[in-house]
Amino acid sequence: MMGERFARRHVAELVGVLIGAALVVSSATPARADAGGGENCGVFLESGLTICAPAGDDLHAAVTAQTGYTIVDGDETDAGRATTVSYLLARLYDNADYGGAYYEVWGSSGCSSAVGVRGVADIGVGWYGRVSSFQGFSSCRVKVWQNTSFTGSSVGFASSSSYVGAVMNDQTRSVQVVY
Repeated sequence: MMGERFARRHVAELVGVLIGAALVVSSATPARADAGGGENCGVFLESGLTICAPAGDDLHAAVTAQTGYTIVDGDETDAGRATTVSYLLARLYDNADYGGAYYEVWGSSGCSSAVGVRGVADIGVGWYGRVSSFQGFSSCRVKVWQNTSFTGSSVGFASSSSYVGAVMNDQTRSVQVVY
């Protein structure tokens, strides 16, 4: 009787530990937007602030609501109307041919001349294993990298790529733009 109660108690403790461990592991796993629709996100180069909105919602309206900034794609008439502007520099897409959810890069100026390179050293785990195509905006050329901190294989600098190729497909972890 004593041995049976001892065994039940240890089984109950073991089950509790396993459930607790499963909860810890699941809460430690980074959330990832659904690749089939999910969220569209963007990051400000200067501050690193990332903003996301559900796919189907207006990401740029969410940016304006949260920051007061208006995102423009280099069209001077749009820039002239807005008092606080940030430029759309690049958009990375989930799917080939510029489809699916997207991740944008915003900056304080467009890429009017090729005088330097700036970028996002880590696009975030929610976008690892997703990027299949990209576009540059505001006269920017874009380069995507396989690893964080601009290392590993890469594709670019190009104004766009409808497919990043078999080596880079779903491998991007960092991105740069020529400005």
